[in-house]
Amino acid sequence: MKPLKELKKNWIKRGVLVLLFLFFGFTSFGADALRAVEFAVATAASPVTDTLGTGLNYVGEGASSLIHVTSLSAENKRMKKELTELKRENKNLEDIVNRSTFLSNAYAIRNNRKLGAVDARVTAKSSGMYFHRFTINKGSKAGISAGDTVIAAMTKGDDASAEGVIGYVTKVTPYSAQVRSIIDEENAISFRSIRTSDGGVLRGVNRRLEGYAFDLYADIVVGDTLFTTGIGDGYAPDMYIGTVSEVSTDEDKMVKNIKVDSGINFHNIYWVFVLAGGK
Repeated sequence: MKPLKELKKNWIKRGVLVLLFLFFGFTSFGADALRAVEFAVATAASPVTDTLGTGLNYVGEGASSLIHVTSLSAENKRMKKELTELKRENKNLEDIVNRSTFLSNAYAIRNNRKLGAVDARVTAKSSGMYFHRFTINKGSKAGISAGDTVIAAMTKGDDASAEGVIGYVTKVTPYSAQVRSIIDEENAISFRSIRTSDGGVLRGVNRRLEGYAFDLYADIVVGDTLFTTGIGDGYAPDMYIGTVSEVSTDEDKMVKNIKVDSGINFHNIYWVFVLAGGK
């Protein structure tokens, strides 16, 4: 009996489903009711779907931003690496240019018969960072005498001379000589401006060149090029000293003070030329 009852129930359920299908599918009232149910379900689910959609958008944008930041970080690292490489190449090129200028200037000095330059190597120096006093490996046997002017090839080619004055010979032995540089505090060197011929005197002050013009109203300005005069101090004339870096006037003392940047790097002096025979 139970199987028969179960069979009747199943047929009744199927019949009801068929009637509902026909009612909702083929009658206008049923269709309206179905649409109302669909609208209610959609309305109820809308906040959830909107929130879910917004969340998915945020997640997508966040993932996109993360990918973009990662890409920018990689690009930044690549550009830093390229910049470092470019700086290294630029430094190498500067070294080549400076070295080439130095060698060409040294060659010009060595082959200038008028200068009569004797090349020599620095073998010792006084204490401190600067070469304000040093010893060279050539002496009287090479024709060098006390008072001879000592010069060097400059590493920069922007100035009006290939050579810059370093100092003068103070003591000589057959195979060596001692040199006092122009930045030494016991040194004095007369100068003239190549632009106006106004003159003055420079001395070594705190390992740099400072001095004054003979004329309070001398036309000396920053950037002027100064050369030796060859008057009174034992230096050969027309040797490049440096360029004026600072000018000030002391009205009370009636003097025009100047500071000068030398064309020589007094931190590194290894090869020099001695103008043997004095002036």
